[in-house]
Amino acid sequence: MPSINSSIKLEILDLLDFIEKEYGVIIFHAAENGSRAWDFSTPDSDYDVRFFYHHPLDKYLSPFERKETIELPITDGLDISGWDLKKCIRLLYRGNASAYERLHSPIIYRNHERKFHALGSFAHDHFNPASAFHHYLSLARKTLGADSIEVSSKTFLHTIRFVLCAKHIQESNTIPPVSLKVLSEQQLDSNSQKALYILINNRQEEEAIFSSHPLWHFCVDTFQLLAEKIVKEKPQLNTTPYENIFRHILKIPG
Repeated sequence: MPSINSSIKLEILDLLDFIEKEYGVIIFHAAENGSRAWDFSTPDSDYDVRFFYHHPLDKYLSPFERKETIELPITDGLDISGWDLKKCIRLLYRGNASAYERLHSPIIYRNHERKFHALGSFAHDHFNPASAFHHYLSLARKTLGADSIEVSSKTFLHTIRFVLCAKHIQESNTIPPVSLKVLSEQQLDSNSQKALYILINNRQEEEAIFSSHPLWHFCVDTFQLLAEKIVKEKPQLNTTPYENIFRHILKIPG
Protein backbone atom coordinates (compact mmCIF):
# COMPACT_ATOMS: atom_id res chain seq x y z
CA MET A 1 0.00 0.00 0.00
CA PRO A 2 1.40 3.46 -0.87
CA SER A 3 2.51 5.51 2.14
CA ILE A 4 1.29 8.98 3.08
CA ASN A 5 3.28 11.52 5.06
CA SER A 6 2.09 11.18 8.68
CA SER A 7 1.67 14.93 9.25
CA ILE A 8 -0.37 15.26 6.04
CA LYS A 9 -2.53 12.32 7.09
CA LEU A 10 -3.21 13.92 10.49
CA GLU A 11 -4.17 17.17 8.76
CA ILE A 12 -6.57 15.28 6.49
CA LEU A 13 -8.14 13.45 9.44
CA ASP A 14 -8.58 16.77 11.28
CA LEU A 15 -10.33 18.23 8.23
CA LEU A 16 -12.64 15.21 8.04
CA ASP A 17 -13.55 15.78 11.69
CA PHE A 18 -14.19 19.44 10.88
CA ILE A 19 -16.50 18.51 8.00
CA GLU A 20 -18.53 16.18 10.20
CA LYS A 21 -19.08 18.89 12.82
CA GLU A 22 -19.60 21.74 10.34
CA TYR A 23 -22.09 19.89 8.12
CA GLY A 24 -23.64 17.53 10.67
CA VAL A 25 -22.79 14.41 8.67
CA ILE A 26 -21.13 11.04 9.26
CA ILE A 27 -18.13 10.25 7.04
CA PHE A 28 -17.91 6.48 6.75
CA HIS A 29 -15.19 6.20 4.10
CA ALA A 30 -12.42 8.53 2.90
CA ALA A 31 -9.66 7.63 0.45
CA GLU A 32 -7.29 8.98 -2.22
CA ASN A 33 -8.61 9.19 -5.75
CA GLY A 34 -5.86 10.85 -7.74
CA SER A 35 -2.33 10.32 -8.94
CA ARG A 36 -1.20 9.08 -5.52
CA ALA A 37 -3.75 6.27 -5.64
CA TRP A 38 -2.92 5.65 -9.30
CA ASP A 39 0.81 5.29 -8.49
CA PHE A 40 2.19 8.05 -10.68
CA SER A 41 2.29 11.07 -8.41
CA THR A 42 5.11 13.61 -8.18
CA PRO A 43 6.22 15.29 -4.94
CA ASP A 44 4.10 18.31 -5.94
CA SER A 45 0.93 16.33 -6.61
CA ASP A 46 -2.21 17.31 -4.70
CA TYR A 47 -3.82 15.01 -2.18
CA ASP A 48 -7.16 14.20 -3.80
CA VAL A 49 -9.24 13.05 -0.84
CA ARG A 50 -12.70 11.73 -1.70
CA PHE A 51 -15.19 10.65 0.92
CA PHE A 52 -18.65 9.18 1.33
CA TYR A 53 -20.97 10.48 4.02
CA HIS A 54 -24.53 10.27 5.21
CA HIS A 55 -26.79 12.44 7.33
CA PRO A 56 -28.58 11.34 10.48
CA LEU A 57 -31.63 9.34 9.46
CA ASP A 58 -34.21 12.04 10.22
CA LYS A 59 -32.60 14.39 7.66
CA TYR A 60 -33.66 12.04 4.87
CA LEU A 61 -37.31 12.43 5.91
CA SER A 62 -37.46 16.08 4.83
CA PRO A 63 -39.73 16.96 1.88
CA PHE A 64 -37.00 19.24 0.56
CA GLU A 65 -34.00 18.20 -1.51
CA ARG A 66 -30.59 18.89 -0.03
CA LYS A 67 -27.18 19.27 -1.60
CA GLU A 68 -25.47 15.91 -2.07
CA THR A 69 -21.85 17.03 -2.30
CA ILE A 70 -19.43 18.70 0.11
CA GLU A 71 -16.34 20.47 -1.22
CA LEU A 72 -13.64 22.31 0.66
CA PRO A 73 -11.57 25.01 -1.06
CA ILE A 74 -8.27 23.60 -2.34
CA THR A 75 -5.52 24.78 0.00
CA ASP A 76 -1.91 23.70 0.51
CA GLY A 77 -2.28 20.86 -1.97
CA LEU A 78 -5.33 19.35 -0.22
CA ASP A 79 -8.30 18.76 -2.53
CA ILE A 80 -11.10 17.33 -0.37
CA SER A 81 -14.68 16.61 -1.44
CA GLY A 82 -17.37 14.03 -0.82
CA TRP A 83 -20.65 12.51 -1.95
CA ASP A 84 -23.77 11.79 0.02
CA LEU A 85 -24.66 8.09 0.24
CA LYS A 86 -27.76 8.70 -1.91
CA LYS A 87 -25.65 10.19 -4.70
CA CYS A 88 -23.12 7.36 -4.46
CA ILE A 89 -25.78 4.68 -4.81
CA ARG A 90 -27.41 6.41 -7.78
CA LEU A 91 -24.01 6.58 -9.49
CA LEU A 92 -23.40 2.89 -8.82
CA TYR A 93 -26.79 2.19 -10.38
CA ARG A 94 -25.66 4.04 -13.51
CA GLY A 95 -22.37 2.13 -13.58
CA ASN A 96 -20.26 5.23 -12.82
CA ALA A 97 -16.58 4.23 -12.92
CA SER A 98 -15.49 7.03 -10.58
CA ALA A 99 -17.67 5.62 -7.81
CA TYR A 100 -15.97 2.23 -8.15
CA GLU A 101 -12.54 3.85 -8.09
CA ARG A 102 -13.31 5.70 -4.87
CA LEU A 103 -14.42 2.46 -3.26
CA HIS A 104 -11.29 0.55 -4.32
CA SER A 105 -8.53 3.08 -3.63
CA PRO A 106 -5.42 1.53 -2.04
CA ILE A 107 -4.97 4.61 0.19
CA ILE A 108 -7.64 4.83 2.89
CA TYR A 109 -7.89 7.59 5.50
CA ARG A 110 -11.07 6.61 7.26
CA ASN A 111 -13.23 3.54 7.07
CA HIS A 112 -16.33 2.36 8.92
CA GLU A 113 -15.90 -1.38 8.46
CA ARG A 114 -19.55 -2.47 8.46
CA LYS A 115 -20.85 0.29 6.20
CA PHE A 116 -17.92 0.22 3.81
CA HIS A 117 -17.85 -3.57 3.59
CA ALA A 118 -21.56 -3.61 2.80
CA LEU A 119 -21.25 -0.94 0.11
CA GLY A 120 -18.02 -2.39 -1.34
CA SER A 121 -19.45 -5.89 -1.56
CA PHE A 122 -22.61 -4.54 -3.15
CA ALA A 123 -20.60 -2.56 -5.73
CA HIS A 124 -18.57 -5.67 -6.57
CA ASP A 125 -21.70 -7.79 -7.07
CA HIS A 126 -23.49 -5.16 -9.16
CA PHE A 127 -20.57 -3.97 -11.27
CA ASN A 128 -21.70 -2.99 -14.76
CA PRO A 129 -18.71 -3.79 -17.02
CA ALA A 130 -20.13 -2.19 -20.16
CA SER A 131 -20.61 1.23 -18.56
CA ALA A 132 -17.12 1.26 -17.06
CA PHE A 133 -15.55 -0.11 -20.26
CA HIS A 134 -17.03 2.66 -22.40
CA HIS A 135 -16.12 5.26 -19.77
CA TYR A 136 -12.42 4.39 -19.93
CA LEU A 137 -12.46 3.94 -23.68
CA SER A 138 -14.01 7.36 -24.23
CA LEU A 139 -11.38 8.98 -21.99
CA ALA A 140 -8.59 7.26 -23.93
CA ARG A 141 -10.13 8.42 -27.21
CA LYS A 142 -9.58 12.07 -26.24
CA THR A 143 -5.84 11.51 -26.59
CA LEU A 144 -5.51 8.63 -29.01
CA GLY A 145 -8.24 9.83 -31.33
CA ALA A 146 -6.66 13.24 -31.79
CA ASP A 147 -4.26 14.27 -34.54
CA SER A 148 -1.64 15.50 -32.11
CA ILE A 149 1.63 13.55 -31.94
CA GLU A 150 2.61 15.19 -28.67
CA VAL A 151 1.01 15.17 -25.21
CA SER A 152 2.20 15.93 -21.69
CA SER A 153 3.61 13.06 -19.65
CA LYS A 154 0.72 13.45 -17.20
CA THR A 155 -1.87 13.11 -19.97
CA PHE A 156 -0.03 10.12 -21.43
CA LEU A 157 0.07 8.30 -18.07
CA HIS A 158 -3.66 8.86 -17.67
CA THR A 159 -4.20 7.51 -21.18
CA ILE A 160 -2.16 4.38 -20.51
CA ARG A 161 -4.22 3.76 -17.42
CA PHE A 162 -7.52 4.27 -19.26
CA VAL A 163 -6.47 1.77 -21.93
CA LEU A 164 -5.35 -0.82 -19.39
CA CYS A 165 -8.55 -0.40 -17.36
CA ALA A 166 -10.69 -0.93 -20.47
CA LYS A 167 -8.57 -3.95 -21.46
CA HIS A 168 -8.93 -5.45 -17.99
CA ILE A 169 -12.72 -5.08 -18.10
CA GLN A 170 -12.99 -6.50 -21.61
CA GLU A 171 -10.98 -9.55 -20.63
CA SER A 172 -12.39 -10.27 -17.17
CA ASN A 173 -15.69 -8.34 -16.72
CA THR A 174 -14.42 -7.30 -13.28
CA ILE A 175 -13.55 -4.01 -11.60
CA PRO A 176 -10.03 -2.98 -12.67
CA PRO A 177 -7.30 -2.22 -10.11
CA VAL A 178 -6.91 1.47 -9.31
CA SER A 179 -3.09 1.39 -9.41
CA LEU A 180 -1.40 1.82 -12.79
CA LYS A 181 1.53 -0.26 -11.54
CA VAL A 182 -0.74 -3.17 -10.66
CA LEU A 183 -2.47 -2.90 -14.04
CA SER A 184 0.89 -2.86 -15.82
CA GLU A 185 2.14 -5.93 -13.94
CA GLN A 186 -0.96 -7.78 -15.08
CA GLN A 187 -0.95 -6.72 -18.71
CA LEU A 188 2.44 -5.46 -19.92
CA ASP A 189 5.55 -7.41 -20.82
CA SER A 190 8.78 -6.70 -18.95
CA ASN A 191 10.13 -4.24 -21.54
CA SER A 192 6.90 -2.24 -21.56
CA GLN A 193 6.80 -2.22 -17.76
CA LYS A 194 10.36 -0.91 -17.70
CA ALA A 195 9.46 1.87 -20.15
CA LEU A 196 6.47 2.79 -17.99
CA TYR A 197 8.47 2.90 -14.75
CA ILE A 198 11.12 5.08 -16.39
CA LEU A 199 8.38 7.45 -17.52
CA ILE A 200 6.82 7.57 -14.03
CA ASN A 201 10.09 8.00 -12.14
CA ASN A 202 11.80 10.50 -14.44
CA ARG A 203 8.97 12.64 -15.75
CA GLN A 204 8.39 16.33 -15.35
CA GLU A 205 4.75 17.39 -14.95
CA GLU A 206 4.44 19.08 -18.36
CA GLU A 207 7.13 17.14 -20.18
CA ALA A 208 6.17 16.39 -23.78
CA ILE A 209 5.68 12.79 -24.89
CA PHE A 210 5.88 12.11 -28.61
CA SER A 211 4.32 9.33 -30.64
CA SER A 212 7.77 7.72 -30.87
CA HIS A 213 7.56 6.69 -27.19
CA PRO A 214 7.71 2.86 -26.82
CA LEU A 215 4.26 2.73 -25.20
CA TRP A 216 2.52 5.03 -27.68
CA HIS A 217 1.95 2.39 -30.34
CA PHE A 218 0.89 -0.13 -27.70
CA CYS A 219 -1.80 2.29 -26.56
CA VAL A 220 -2.95 3.08 -30.09
CA ASP A 221 -3.06 -0.56 -31.18
CA THR A 222 -4.79 -1.73 -28.00
CA PHE A 223 -7.29 1.10 -28.18
CA GLN A 224 -8.18 0.23 -31.77
CA LEU A 225 -8.68 -3.43 -30.86
CA LEU A 226 -10.83 -2.54 -27.86
CA ALA A 227 -12.95 -0.16 -29.93
CA GLU A 228 -14.05 -3.18 -31.96
CA LYS A 229 -15.03 -5.22 -28.90
CA ILE A 230 -18.50 -5.54 -27.42
CA VAL A 231 -18.91 -5.70 -23.65
CA LYS A 232 -22.38 -6.86 -22.69
CA GLU A 233 -24.44 -4.36 -20.74
CA LYS A 234 -25.78 -5.62 -17.41
CA PRO A 235 -29.48 -4.77 -16.98
CA GLN A 236 -29.94 -2.17 -14.21
CA LEU A 237 -33.69 -1.61 -14.40
CA ASN A 238 -34.49 -2.94 -10.92
CA THR A 239 -33.76 -0.30 -8.29
CA THR A 240 -34.79 -2.48 -5.34
CA PRO A 241 -31.27 -3.80 -4.51
CA TYR A 242 -29.97 -0.22 -4.50
CA GLU A 243 -32.77 0.92 -2.22
CA ASN A 244 -32.07 -2.05 0.05
CA ILE A 245 -28.35 -1.30 0.44
CA PHE A 246 -29.21 2.33 1.25
CA ARG A 247 -31.57 1.16 3.98
CA HIS A 248 -29.07 -1.41 5.23
CA ILE A 249 -26.26 1.11 5.69
CA LEU A 250 -28.56 3.54 7.49
CA LYS A 251 -30.15 0.69 9.50
CA ILE A 252 -33.65 1.57 8.30
CA PRO A 253 -36.07 -1.28 9.16
CA GLY A 254 -37.12 -3.08 6.00
